[in-house]
Amino acid sequence: MNQKIILLTGGGSGIGQVTAQTLARDGHHVIIVGRNEDALAATAQGIDSLEYVVADITNSADIAARRPATEVRPGRLP
Repeated sequence: MNQKIILLTGGGSGIGQVTAQTLARDGHHVIIVGRNEDALAATAQGIDSLEYVVADITNSADIAARRPATEVRPGRLP
């Protein structure tokens, strides 16, 4: 795969966490989304190409409010 920006829900634990960390270590820029900030921060700790956004994906107002944090912008990729 070429370097990608990947948005992954549920990256704070379990298979989502492992997937996010593996993709980031493989050179992709990964944005994880979830409700538990402590779990998301732990997943992203020490991995520069992994960032997180705290949001409840079942709440459309929450998603709309956090959309700018997930948009591609110049300089996002290293």
